[in-house]
Amino acid sequence: MSLPYNDDSKNDVSNIIYNYDWSKTSLGPIESWEPAVKNALNLCLQSAIPMSLYLGPDWLYLYNNASIPIIKIKHPHAMGKPDRMFDSIFENIRRTGKGLIKNDQLIESLRDGYLEDVYINCSFSPIFKPDGTICGILKIYQEITQNVLNTRRLKTIDEFGRRISEIKSLENACNIMMNVLSDNNKDIPYALIYFIEHKLNTGSKSQIARLIATTFDEVGKEGRLFPDCFPETPEIIDLTTKDANQNYDTYIELKRGTATYSFLKCDSWPISLVIKEGKNIKVFLKDEPQAVLLLTKVPLSGGQILPVILICGLNQRHAPDENYMEFLQLVTNKLGTYLHYGNSIEEEKKRSKILADLNYQKDMFFQGISHEFKTQLTLMLSPLDEVINICPKEAPIMSLLQIIRRNTHRLLKLINILLQFSNIESDQSNVRYRETNIAEFTRELVSDFEKMAKTLGLGYIIDIPEEFNQAVSDNVYLDHDMFETIVFNLCSNALKHTWNGHVKIRLYIDYRDEKKMIVLEVIDTGVGIPETALPNIFQRFYRVESQSSRSHEGTGIGLAIVKELITLHGGDITVTSIVNKGTTFKCWFPIGCKHLPADKIHFNDIENPIIHGQESYTNKQLYLEESSQWLKNSTSETKEVMDQLSINNWEADKILTKEIMINSFTSMDDPVGKKCQVLLVDDNIDMRDYLTDLLKEFDIYRACDGQDALKVLKKLKKLPDLILSDVMMPNMNGYELLDELRSNKKTQFIPIILLSAKADVESKLKADDYLIKPFSARELITRIRSNIKLSFLRRKIIFEQCKQEETKQLLFSISNKILSGLSMKETLQYIVKEIHHRLPKIRLNNDFWGWIIAYRPPNSIWFDFEIELLEQVSNQISLAITHAELLEENIVKKIQIKAAEAANFAKSQILANTSHELRTPLGAIVGILSSFESSNLTSEQRDMIDILSHSSEIVLSIVKDILDAAKLEAHKITLASRTFDLYELMDNTIEIFEKEAGDKKIEIIVNYDMDALPKYVKSDPDRIKFEKGEIGLKILIQSQKIIDEIDEIKESTTYNQKANLLIELYDTGIG
Repeated sequence: MSLPYNDDSKNDVSNIIYNYDWSKTSLGPIESWEPAVKNALNLCLQSAIPMSLYLGPDWLYLYNNASIPIIKIKHPHAMGKPDRMFDSIFENIRRTGKGLIKNDQLIESLRDGYLEDVYINCSFSPIFKPDGTICGILKIYQEITQNVLNTRRLKTIDEFGRRISEIKSLENACNIMMNVLSDNNKDIPYALIYFIEHKLNTGSKSQIARLIATTFDEVGKEGRLFPDCFPETPEIIDLTTKDANQNYDTYIELKRGTATYSFLKCDSWPISLVIKEGKNIKVFLKDEPQAVLLLTKVPLSGGQILPVILICGLNQRHAPDENYMEFLQLVTNKLGTYLHYGNSIEEEKKRSKILADLNYQKDMFFQGISHEFKTQLTLMLSPLDEVINICPKEAPIMSLLQIIRRNTHRLLKLINILLQFSNIESDQSNVRYRETNIAEFTRELVSDFEKMAKTLGLGYIIDIPEEFNQAVSDNVYLDHDMFETIVFNLCSNALKHTWNGHVKIRLYIDYRDEKKMIVLEVIDTGVGIPETALPNIFQRFYRVESQSSRSHEGTGIGLAIVKELITLHGGDITVTSIVNKGTTFKCWFPIGCKHLPADKIHFNDIENPIIHGQESYTNKQLYLEESSQWLKNSTSETKEVMDQLSINNWEADKILTKEIMINSFTSMDDPVGKKCQVLLVDDNIDMRDYLTDLLKEFDIYRACDGQDALKVLKKLKKLPDLILSDVMMPNMNGYELLDELRSNKKTQFIPIILLSAKADVESKLKADDYLIKPFSARELITRIRSNIKLSFLRRKIIFEQCKQEETKQLLFSISNKILSGLSMKETLQYIVKEIHHRLPKIRLNNDFWGWIIAYRPPNSIWFDFEIELLEQVSNQISLAITHAELLEENIVKKIQIKAAEAANFAKSQILANTSHELRTPLGAIVGILSSFESSNLTSEQRDMIDILSHSSEIVLSIVKDILDAAKLEAHKITLASRTFDLYELMDNTIEIFEKEAGDKKIEIIVNYDMDALPKYVKSDPDRIKFEKGEIGLKILIQSQKIIDEIDEIKESTTYNQKANLLIELYDTGIG
């Protein structure tokens, strides 16, 4: 009997086993089983660990509840059936009687409806009968399928990371990717990589898929052998025609256990569909193998993107679940990383090739241009030497010829350096290593600079022992030209950067890396090199910024050439330095010739002494001629001590008005007519000499750099009219000098012209003018004249502005003195003092009150600005006095107004008090008279009472008006605000005056438009009603919302706007 599979039934397996008809099996009824078998069965059924029993000669299979999640749909049909899966293991146990343990055991199982690879760890233990024979086997096991898969996949991912350093290009990255995936064909049976590219010479929408690499590629074999189940897999797929026209609408549902997966049924790789939808697609191939297409995009240079399709085969014995897809996505990500890295390598190779080509072209250019320069220089030097030889030494032109020759030689030296550097870079140096007496050769080379050092005031020490060659004990091979360049360069640099102390050259033997080597050491006590600059000191074209030296001239490749030349000798160069202490260069040369190329060594090679002597003299002469320029800079034109000079301590916080005024009114109209002063700043002595001779029409002061220029300016009694400066100079360059002068108030208006071949935006913005070398003499002189004239004009304008500002201050102070109450005499004395301070040549006399008399010396004229100043002072005095008088009048008037206001207020108070006092008795009189109205009086008495009442009312009305006038004047009157009937008020007023008008035969006519007037208004009715003796002229009608206290008509009337009610009264009386 069998029961359906139910995971939740704990007693399911027990019921099946105990209800099973075992009598029909080789085991017989369960009651007849051996006690050991029963005990094992009981242990199996009670265990929470997956266990199974294999009993009888045909190994009948029994299992417990914990095994059901592992065997899945085999339950319950597998119960009691023979299991031959482990026959070989069982026979081994039956034979040996010993149990076994198996780890990572692979089992091919149909437990989920498809053949699946299952991995387990299990132990097999024999079950013995009492006679010692084996009647069954107990298996305890645990499924580890997912652990095995994770470990295997993680190993693949780790292998990707390990082999990334092997990538050399995009295609190479793909090949390495395929090699790694080939080692894990259990998870990825096969793989292909397609690059999506644009067709050449077509529109951007035309695309092809190019097959780059597959796991079917074999080293050394051409072509690829794909399985029969593969669709057509060409090397190139046209995505715009063939693949784009495919219909991909057939999907197949694949059931794996409780999950269902959707696969696309297709006859070709749906590459265009993957690109279009931008997501991974699983496909069914022929004979139902499975694969997945994954997309990654690789960024390329220029903002382009390379789409890449990775096709991975799927292991049909594993469900394509989430873990499987995550692993494939990781593989795709690694492919993207590989391709990105490969692309960067390719780009780097392209850049390196471009740089190599540029470097080669540069070397060829340097060689070609250097040879061309040498040809032209030869045609210049040879005729020049002949002219100098035949020209008398006393001729005026001789100095110019010497300048031309010196600078032509210097140009030749620079060209030689560039040509030598180019030959080294292109590996075309004509190297000839010869056996050399290095001690004698070095002593000969360095001795050439001894006289130069003494002239510069420096100690010069040559420390080369006489017995040096005996200590070497082996031959030394050198290229003489290269060694000569090394020595001359290092010695020249040492003298160039040393101002005090000494220069020392040593030659000795030392050991480096256990090798005996010769050391050439050049030591100086110069300015030193900053520690931050030491790592770059041997780089080409590198220059130490703001370093104090005798000259700024040079190419910046001298030390780079020295290092290259020493490297060609198999040696090395090191440097140590402390700022303001000195620098030490050590050149290490190996002994012997094993380290040198054999084809470059010339044994017993005796060079032509005449030719070598001429070449050596030429190189020596070039270096010594350059150094000789420093001698002239070491005299009065150079700095004596390398201190930091500044002009900030000059006592000139503002422009000296006196100095500007003198310049303004003596020669301002024609500044070029007088001999102006020009400060010339340049570190090249030849340039200074040339410009001094060229600018003879000016008084020339000279300085060799920016700091020297500041020192010269400090010593001058009068500032120069113009500064002409080079840009590239040691110690303080032209830009730094420009900033220093512009930051000081005394020198900020001196015109500055910069001379340089490096005229850039900085110099254009800050300098008054600039000239690019080479320049014409005529243009330079014209620029100097123009800038001096413009400078005088600027100074004149500044003077006028300062004068106007001082005049404003003087006029303002005059007004303050007068308004402060200072006496006129003291004010005039102050004015005389200030005028004399501003016009020292004017004599003033103020003996008479209110007068200032100004005198000039005889035979002198009045300047316009002097007359203008005196007129302004006079006008200001008049205005100030008038202003003061007006102020006094205003004060008097204010006092009078306040007195009048006080009197008026007192009057109002008196009237108010009087009116108040009058109202008391009048009130009593009116009250008494009203009591007579009910009395029986005679007609005469009644007339008397009426006269008294009328008179009392008139007096009371007058008293009331006086009180109202007093309140109005004191701004103390208040109006009641309430709603009343305007029409009713008008009718009552007419009734009041109707009888009196009738007695006098006067007609009262009231004319108003009821439709245009509001019936109800809000105001004070007592203030606007008409009584006898009163006439109201103007009433303010205010808007009022509906109120509850008035009747229905009032409630229906609203006031939407404010208006003035004008009541006009006119009569036909006497007027």
